[in-house]
Amino acid sequence: TAEQIKSHQEDLKKINGELEEMEDLFRNISKSFQSLIPDLSRDEVDRIMKLLKMEKESLVRIRAHVPLKLQLFHQLLSQQESIELGQREISLWLDEAENLLSTYSLATRKSQTLSQLEKHKQFFAKTLYYKSMLESKNIVLQNLLHACEAEKNINTVEANEKMETINERFNYVVSNAIQWERKLHEIVCCWNNFETSEKQLAEYLKKANHFLTQPLTLNRD
Repeated sequence: TAEQIKSHQEDLKKINGELEEMEDLFRNISKSFQSLIPDLSRDEVDRIMKLLKMEKESLVRIRAHVPLKLQLFHQLLSQQESIELGQREISLWLDEAENLLSTYSLATRKSQTLSQLEKHKQFFAKTLYYKSMLESKNIVLQNLLHACEAEKNINTVEANEKMETINERFNYVVSNAIQWERKLHEIVCCWNNFETSEKQLAEYLKKANHFLTQPLTLNRD
Protein backbone atom coordinates (compact mmCIF):
# COMPACT_ATOMS: atom_id res chain seq x y z
CA THR A 1 0.00 0.00 0.00
CA ALA A 2 0.99 3.63 -0.34
CA GLU A 3 1.27 3.93 3.45
CA GLN A 4 3.62 0.95 3.65
CA ILE A 5 5.78 2.41 0.89
CA LYS A 6 5.94 5.75 2.73
CA SER A 7 6.98 3.96 5.92
CA HIS A 8 9.71 2.10 4.04
CA GLN A 9 10.88 5.37 2.49
CA GLU A 10 11.28 6.89 5.94
CA ASP A 11 13.35 3.89 7.04
CA LEU A 12 15.58 4.28 4.00
CA LYS A 13 16.01 8.01 4.64
CA LYS A 14 16.97 7.24 8.24
CA ILE A 15 19.58 4.72 7.07
CA ASN A 16 20.88 7.21 4.54
CA GLY A 17 21.13 9.90 7.22
CA GLU A 18 23.11 7.57 9.51
CA LEU A 19 25.46 6.36 6.79
CA GLU A 20 28.04 9.13 7.09
CA GLU A 21 28.13 8.68 10.86
CA MET A 22 28.71 4.93 10.41
CA GLU A 23 31.50 5.56 7.91
CA ASP A 24 33.19 7.92 10.41
CA LEU A 25 32.83 5.22 13.05
CA PHE A 26 34.39 2.68 10.71
CA ARG A 27 37.36 4.98 10.07
CA ASN A 28 37.86 5.43 13.84
CA ILE A 29 37.74 1.66 14.33
CA SER A 30 40.30 1.20 11.55
CA LYS A 31 42.64 3.72 13.17
CA SER A 32 42.27 2.03 16.53
CA PHE A 33 43.02 -1.31 14.94
CA GLN A 34 46.21 0.08 13.35
CA SER A 35 47.46 1.07 16.78
CA LEU A 36 46.70 -2.42 18.14
CA ILE A 37 48.51 -4.38 15.43
CA PRO A 38 51.87 -4.54 17.27
CA ASP A 39 50.17 -6.18 20.27
CA LEU A 40 48.16 -8.76 18.30
CA SER A 41 49.08 -12.13 16.87
CA ARG A 42 49.24 -12.67 13.12
CA ASP A 43 46.10 -14.79 13.16
CA GLU A 44 44.24 -12.17 15.15
CA VAL A 45 45.36 -9.42 12.77
CA ASP A 46 44.23 -11.47 9.76
CA ARG A 47 40.88 -12.19 11.38
CA ILE A 48 40.18 -8.56 12.22
CA MET A 49 41.38 -7.34 8.82
CA LYS A 50 39.04 -9.81 7.13
CA LEU A 51 36.19 -8.62 9.31
CA LEU A 52 36.96 -4.94 8.61
CA LYS A 53 37.10 -5.68 4.88
CA MET A 54 33.67 -7.25 5.02
CA GLU A 55 32.28 -4.27 6.95
CA LYS A 56 33.86 -1.85 4.46
CA GLU A 57 32.29 -3.71 1.55
CA SER A 58 28.92 -3.60 3.28
CA LEU A 59 29.19 0.14 3.81
CA VAL A 60 30.16 0.68 0.17
CA ARG A 61 27.25 -1.51 -0.95
CA ILE A 62 24.80 0.40 1.25
CA ARG A 63 26.19 3.74 0.04
CA ALA A 64 25.51 2.63 -3.56
CA HIS A 65 22.13 0.96 -2.98
CA VAL A 66 20.29 3.40 -0.72
CA PRO A 67 19.90 6.15 -3.37
CA LEU A 68 18.71 3.54 -5.87
CA LYS A 69 16.21 2.20 -3.35
CA LEU A 70 14.96 5.70 -2.57
CA GLN A 71 14.49 6.37 -6.27
CA LEU A 72 12.67 3.06 -6.71
CA PHE A 73 10.31 3.67 -3.80
CA HIS A 74 9.61 7.22 -4.99
CA GLN A 75 8.53 5.70 -8.30
CA LEU A 76 6.51 2.96 -6.58
CA LEU A 77 4.78 5.47 -4.32
CA SER A 78 3.55 7.66 -7.18
CA GLN A 79 2.31 4.59 -9.06
CA GLN A 80 0.64 3.02 -6.01
CA GLU A 81 -1.07 6.28 -5.05
CA SER A 82 -2.40 6.55 -8.60
CA ILE A 83 -3.67 2.96 -8.44
CA GLU A 84 -5.33 3.38 -5.04
CA LEU A 85 -6.98 6.65 -6.04
CA GLY A 86 -8.43 5.03 -9.16
CA GLN A 87 -9.51 1.94 -7.24
CA ARG A 88 -11.40 4.03 -4.68
CA GLU A 89 -13.21 6.00 -7.40
CA ILE A 90 -14.12 2.86 -9.35
CA SER A 91 -15.26 1.05 -6.19
CA LEU A 92 -17.56 3.95 -5.24
CA TRP A 93 -19.09 3.88 -8.73
CA LEU A 94 -19.58 0.12 -8.48
CA ASP A 95 -21.29 0.57 -5.09
CA GLU A 96 -23.70 3.08 -6.63
CA ALA A 97 -24.25 0.80 -9.64
CA GLU A 98 -25.12 -2.18 -7.45
CA ASN A 99 -27.47 -0.06 -5.33
CA LEU A 100 -29.25 1.16 -8.48
CA LEU A 101 -29.58 -2.33 -9.96
CA SER A 102 -31.02 -3.64 -6.69
CA THR A 103 -33.99 -1.22 -7.03
CA TYR A 104 -35.14 -2.61 -10.38
CA SER A 105 -38.35 -4.60 -10.68
CA LEU A 106 -40.04 -6.30 -13.65
CA ALA A 107 -43.56 -5.98 -12.22
CA THR A 108 -44.07 -2.26 -12.88
CA ARG A 109 -46.22 0.05 -14.94
CA LYS A 110 -44.93 1.37 -18.24
CA SER A 111 -44.19 4.79 -16.75
CA GLN A 112 -42.12 3.20 -13.98
CA THR A 113 -40.25 1.03 -16.46
CA LEU A 114 -39.49 4.04 -18.67
CA SER A 115 -38.27 5.94 -15.61
CA GLN A 116 -36.02 3.03 -14.61
CA LEU A 117 -34.66 2.76 -18.15
CA GLU A 118 -33.89 6.49 -18.31
CA LYS A 119 -32.06 6.44 -14.96
CA HIS A 120 -30.22 3.31 -16.06
CA LYS A 121 -29.00 4.90 -19.30
CA GLN A 122 -27.92 8.10 -17.56
CA PHE A 123 -25.97 6.28 -14.87
CA PHE A 124 -24.28 3.68 -17.07
CA ALA A 125 -23.36 6.27 -19.70
CA LYS A 126 -20.18 6.58 -17.60
CA THR A 127 -19.27 2.91 -18.06
CA LEU A 128 -16.71 3.60 -20.79
CA TYR A 129 -15.08 6.29 -18.64
CA TYR A 130 -14.62 3.90 -15.72
CA LYS A 131 -13.60 1.05 -18.03
CA SER A 132 -10.87 3.27 -19.47
CA MET A 133 -9.77 4.26 -15.95
CA LEU A 134 -9.64 0.61 -14.87
CA GLU A 135 -7.59 -0.38 -17.91
CA SER A 136 -5.21 2.50 -17.17
CA LYS A 137 -4.74 1.38 -13.55
CA ASN A 138 -4.11 -2.18 -14.69
CA ILE A 139 -1.31 -0.89 -16.91
CA VAL A 140 0.14 1.14 -14.02
CA LEU A 141 0.02 -1.96 -11.80
CA GLN A 142 1.87 -4.02 -14.42
CA ASN A 143 4.55 -1.31 -14.58
CA LEU A 144 4.78 -1.38 -10.78
CA LEU A 145 5.06 -5.18 -10.72
CA HIS A 146 7.76 -5.02 -13.38
CA ALA A 147 9.71 -2.49 -11.30
CA CYS A 148 9.47 -4.84 -8.30
CA GLU A 149 10.66 -7.97 -10.13
CA ALA A 150 14.26 -7.56 -8.98
CA GLU A 151 13.22 -6.80 -5.38
CA LYS A 152 12.80 -10.08 -3.52
CA ASN A 153 11.59 -8.39 -0.31
CA ILE A 154 8.58 -6.62 -1.92
CA ASN A 155 5.38 -8.66 -1.65
CA THR A 156 3.05 -7.76 -4.53
CA VAL A 157 0.52 -10.58 -4.05
CA GLU A 158 -2.02 -8.48 -2.13
CA ALA A 159 -1.87 -5.61 -4.64
CA ASN A 160 -2.34 -8.04 -7.51
CA GLU A 161 -5.26 -9.80 -5.84
CA LYS A 162 -7.00 -6.51 -5.03
CA MET A 163 -6.84 -5.41 -8.67
CA GLU A 164 -8.11 -8.80 -9.84
CA THR A 165 -11.06 -8.50 -7.45
CA ILE A 166 -11.97 -5.04 -8.80
CA ASN A 167 -11.65 -6.30 -12.39
CA GLU A 168 -13.97 -9.23 -11.68
CA ARG A 169 -16.47 -7.02 -9.85
CA PHE A 170 -16.47 -4.45 -12.65
CA ASN A 171 -17.08 -7.11 -15.31
CA TYR A 172 -19.90 -8.65 -13.27
CA VAL A 173 -21.67 -5.31 -12.65
CA VAL A 174 -21.39 -4.22 -16.28
CA SER A 175 -22.65 -7.59 -17.51
CA ASN A 176 -25.57 -7.40 -15.08
CA ALA A 177 -26.34 -3.85 -16.22
CA ILE A 178 -26.43 -4.92 -19.88
CA GLN A 179 -28.84 -7.74 -19.05
CA TRP A 180 -31.11 -5.39 -17.10
CA GLU A 181 -31.14 -2.81 -19.90
CA ARG A 182 -32.18 -5.55 -22.33
CA LYS A 183 -34.96 -6.67 -19.95
CA LEU A 184 -36.23 -3.12 -19.47
CA HIS A 185 -36.33 -2.58 -23.24
CA GLU A 186 -38.27 -5.84 -23.62
CA ILE A 187 -40.78 -4.74 -20.98
CA VAL A 188 -41.30 -1.39 -22.73
CA CYS A 189 -41.86 -3.24 -26.02
CA CYS A 190 -44.38 -5.51 -24.29
CA TRP A 191 -46.24 -2.49 -22.94
CA ASN A 192 -46.24 -0.87 -26.39
CA ASN A 193 -47.60 -4.05 -27.98
CA PHE A 194 -50.22 -4.33 -25.25
CA GLU A 195 -51.34 -0.72 -25.71
CA THR A 196 -51.48 -1.09 -29.51
CA SER A 197 -53.53 -4.27 -29.26
CA GLU A 198 -55.76 -2.74 -26.59
CA LYS A 199 -56.40 0.29 -28.83
CA GLN A 200 -57.22 -1.91 -31.81
CA LEU A 201 -59.58 -4.00 -29.71
CA ALA A 202 -61.28 -0.90 -28.29
CA GLU A 203 -61.81 0.50 -31.79
CA TYR A 204 -63.21 -2.82 -32.99
CA LEU A 205 -65.58 -3.07 -30.04
CA LYS A 206 -66.72 0.51 -30.57
CA LYS A 207 -67.50 -0.13 -34.23
CA ALA A 208 -69.16 -3.46 -33.47
CA ASN A 209 -71.25 -1.94 -30.71
CA HIS A 210 -72.29 0.91 -32.99
CA PHE A 211 -73.29 -1.53 -35.72
CA LEU A 212 -75.26 -3.75 -33.35
CA THR A 213 -77.20 -0.85 -31.86
CA GLN A 214 -78.30 0.59 -35.20
CA PRO A 215 -82.06 0.07 -35.93
CA LEU A 216 -82.81 -2.44 -38.62
CA THR A 217 -85.25 -1.31 -41.35
CA LEU A 218 -86.98 -4.06 -43.34
CA ASN A 219 -88.30 -3.37 -46.82
CA ARG A 220 -91.99 -4.52 -47.12
CA ASP A 221 -91.72 -4.87 -50.89
